[in-house]
Amino acid sequence: RSSVMQLAKEAAMSRSTLVLRGFDKKNQTMEGVQAYVNDINGNCCGKNPPSWVGHPKLYETFNVRVTPAFVLSKGQSPSQRDFALISGDMSLGNALKFFAQGSANSEIRTKASEIYTKTFASR
Repeated sequence: RSSVMQLAKEAAMSRSTLVLRGFDKKNQTMEGVQAYVNDINGNCCGKNPPSWVGHPKLYETFNVRVTPAFVLSKGQSPSQRDFALISGDMSLGNALKFFAQGSANSEIRTKASEIYTKTFASR
């Protein structure tokens, strides 16, 4: 829960979107998921919560196998070269640094650097 709250806080700061695959054993209904999101948003972000979306197809599109996963994409249906993906227990800032330094796509590297600088460099 604390990791999700931290990621939600970082997503709110960077205007990123958190993507849920769907329901889990604890939150088996839309109301349960909404309560979970409201709890996280209320405890992390006050009046500036991040955007959330339930979109299992994005997990397939971006080949997400392990969460948390971070994706920086040029669109929702990109080719393999038009997005960067990294999974693991890290902050959004670290994921953006990875993209800025290691993406094969120069536009992704530039965008990651811009988002990182705007969100995290001055803090």
